[in-house]
Amino acid sequence: MGDFTIVAGDSTGKVSFFNGIHGNLLQVFQANKADVLTLCLNEEENKLFCGGVEPGISQFEKVIAGPGNDSFHRDYQKWVPSLPRLLHTHDVKSLCMAGEFLVSGGVDTNLGLSKYPPKTYITLPHIPKNSVHLAEKAACLMLQYADYLEVWKLGDTAVELEMGVEGGDGEMLPLTKGAKKLLQLKTRNDERVICSAISRDARWLAYSHTSAIHLYQLSLDEEKPLSVHRVKYLPPGVQPAHHLCFAGSDRLLVATETGDVQVLEVDSVKPKLLHNFDGCQEAVSHIRASNCGRYAAVSNFSRTVIVYDIIEFKKVCAMPQFPQQVAALCFHPRDLELLVVYADNSVVEYSIAEKGYTSWSRRYAKMRHQMEPAEHVGTTLNVMYHPSDEKHSQLILHGDKRVRCIDKTEVQSRKRGGALHVCDRIHYLVHVAPSAPDWLVIVERTPQSIAVTLPPTLAVKKFGT
Repeated sequence: MGDFTIVAGDSTGKVSFFNGIHGNLLQVFQANKADVLTLCLNEEENKLFCGGVEPGISQFEKVIAGPGNDSFHRDYQKWVPSLPRLLHTHDVKSLCMAGEFLVSGGVDTNLGLSKYPPKTYITLPHIPKNSVHLAEKAACLMLQYADYLEVWKLGDTAVELEMGVEGGDGEMLPLTKGAKKLLQLKTRNDERVICSAISRDARWLAYSHTSAIHLYQLSLDEEKPLSVHRVKYLPPGVQPAHHLCFAGSDRLLVATETGDVQVLEVDSVKPKLLHNFDGCQEAVSHIRASNCGRYAAVSNFSRTVIVYDIIEFKKVCAMPQFPQQVAALCFHPRDLELLVVYADNSVVEYSIAEKGYTSWSRRYAKMRHQMEPAEHVGTTLNVMYHPSDEKHSQLILHGDKRVRCIDKTEVQSRKRGGALHVCDRIHYLVHVAPSAPDWLVIVERTPQSIAVTLPPTLAVKKFGT
């Protein structure tokens, strides 16, 4: 600390305060029942947080033992235990301050944010981004793991039940054909997969690790066994990717770590590097291609969104910068419009042709706080247009705990929540995407499936046991 007080935590769960000048022990507290793993001090150096081999976080505050703040009574300052915090289910291994929030992380894979006063606890689950990709034309799903990829053929279900009556909301439909794993592609030497992508017709698959990109051609003929052909030679100049995205049927967009966007024409024999966009100058956070395969939207961590024409290889427009980071991008299925969702859940619709916000976007910005709930809803992970809505007036947004549907035609309603519908029955949502006009594919990672993979918690004897 600034006054040369040294704080130490040991394997018995004790936190000790030493005078660094004279080397004598000032105070000692039994903070945990077992090892102390991490300590954190706030910027004013009057609060100390302690985490270890138990879910709780201990807190200590500096108080003045004497009646004043003069130089005489300053020597009588001491530390006292304060309000403990409980945000985790397992060991707490890391603590740091982010403004007025205490950020904690541990074995349970969750990130905890807490502050007092007022008492505020926010838990952010670890949901891997861009780990699920849907090839909607082929009804295939690709799952990205640490060092391998899996391609699954989606199953099918009977729309009508045995009695000939359609099922109601929330009713399980019987499966007529189960999901089938078609391919498991493992990397060489257990190299970690950074990003991956699959084309809409599942004819092409690509992934990148830290040193190179690998491209494969798939043949999914139902009458023949699956065949996988690796494209051995990629054109020189293709760099390892930070994001991958297929555009149309024959183009692959490669976002590099330096912010460049490369356009690659895929071919089973000789792929070509068609163009390299180098105007981003920062690491890319999101990249999306339009349904027609002509345009690509790219966002970076400087909150800039740029639209490129990947046929004529030119920059079309750049959206105005927003105070928040970009959370999700989506092109309109028919019109030349781009939908952008930011980290504070603001939804913006931008007309690329007119290079300005649409009239709906301006109305929604004025009424957003009247429609959305006041509680914390988390950050949006993906956004799309309703697949069965021919007018494309309904938007589907999902985070890790809830799916929201915004009806653009009802935005003018002044009733709170009149245009917003929320479903929060599924935890945790990894991916939501339409596979057909009447079907929505949802990939869920339940808290129970995460808990069974974690080590046991510290055993604590309870009364009567």
